[in-house]
Amino acid sequence: MIDYIVKPVSIARVMLAIEKAKELLAMKNTQLNEVNREQIFIKDNKVIRKILMNEILWLESKGDYVKINTQEKQYIIHATLKSMEEKLPASEFVRIHRGFLIPVSKIDYIEDGVAFVMGTALPVSETYKNDLLKKLQLI
Repeated sequence: MIDYIVKPVSIARVMLAIEKAKELLAMKNTQLNEVNREQIFIKDNKVIRKILMNEILWLESKGDYVKINTQEKQYIIHATLKSMEEKLPASEFVRIHRGFLIPVSKIDYIEDGVAFVMGTALPVSETYKNDLLKKLQLI
């Protein structure tokens, strides 16, 4: 139970109870996001695998599939890039192209509309360029 209201009911008391509920909900959502921030689980064939967020180099769209590239291996899962973008922390990952999603921390440098991650060139489209620049916090 979050709060309770006794008769006679006043609008101010109802609003206070609603605010308490909103705060509690926001706090629970924050705690859930913090727990899931370090890892994700994927279904790789018949095995459920844990992938640490800091191991992900980039995600690449392959139609109804997504290729997750890590330093060690590549995983192909049945998902869309949009669904992965919604599940991964927005503060750490940025969409750079309709086919690519990358962690900001893994970008080595950007030159002529191309982002380089571990020596691999990934295209940066004009559509997503502004979002990328905001995440980089350019000085």
